[in-house]
Amino acid sequence: MGRSTLKYIGNRGFSADIFKWIFGLVAGAIILMFLVRFALQHVDISSKLTDLEYGEYIDDQLEAFRISGSGSKNLELAEGYTLNLDCDGFGINRNLKKSNKIIFGPRSLQRSLGIWTDSWNFPFKITNVYYIGDENLRILIIYDDNFGGYAKSLQMPAIFNVQKMHIRDFSVDRLRRESGSERVNLIFFTAVTPAKDIISKLGNAHVLQVKPGTYSVVYQNNGKETKYLGDEMLIGAMFAPENFDCLHAKAIERMRYVTDVYVRRADMLRLKTLEPACVQGLSDGKKALESLVDTDNAAAMFSLRDQLEEQNRHLRRLDCAQIF
Repeated sequence: MGRSTLKYIGNRGFSADIFKWIFGLVAGAIILMFLVRFALQHVDISSKLTDLEYGEYIDDQLEAFRISGSGSKNLELAEGYTLNLDCDGFGINRNLKKSNKIIFGPRSLQRSLGIWTDSWNFPFKITNVYYIGDENLRILIIYDDNFGGYAKSLQMPAIFNVQKMHIRDFSVDRLRRESGSERVNLIFFTAVTPAKDIISKLGNAHVLQVKPGTYSVVYQNNGKETKYLGDEMLIGAMFAPENFDCLHAKAIERMRYVTDVYVRRADMLRLKTLEPACVQGLSDGKKALESLVDTDNAAAMFSLRDQLEEQNRHLRRLDCAQIF
């Protein structure tokens, strides 16, 4: 075998080794990229599962709290977690879950939370509503002589940062110096003059005007006006002015569902009694309940609420079965 032939074979072997080395390097890099990508995806999925599990934990806390009927407590969120509230539900960080709970509060909360639940009755129990605030939320209620008594009668647990003052003591410049980075919800039981000036000076503020005579609240940040049914709903507006319209509509939908259940109850009770006075009382109650389901007028709803309370008392006095 000649020298040229040996050279050819040697070059050929050398080229094959280089090819194998390059192939191994590329294949190794691809496998490494796959493993890194898998690890990152695993970390991301684990994080999502943790957020979802934390959200379930919050839900369990609220559900257990609801059983007590009414009360308040503090709840500490772990560092790095944000509780986000939406009209349709709530969740931790970006993992929101749908919920039929009615929760009033800022759209995002962190660290030390104050939670309060109370029963919403109109006139019978509709559901429990929740109010949530954190250490960065301040609620300031401002009233005049006309509505001072009503404004001061609205009580909230001491775990929340709520202050009440007469309009003559209110100063937007002083509030700006005091509030710093706090979110401030200003609730006026009087005329707001001028709302745009207050909003522009405070920056991180929501301004709400309450009109008790018409059962309405005006969210001055966008000019939207919404009716409220009862003090529980009004307090809800103080905690979540930017979401109140949607949350109140959700509450009304729940009220119609529960009221329809009482319509059927009144009808069944009426069919079970032979006492004419009881039959009449239950028939009148059923009609009032049906009207409550059908009307959208806030004043009419309050009137029907009072009427149903009186009809229920009348049935009790007659020793008849009561509607609620």
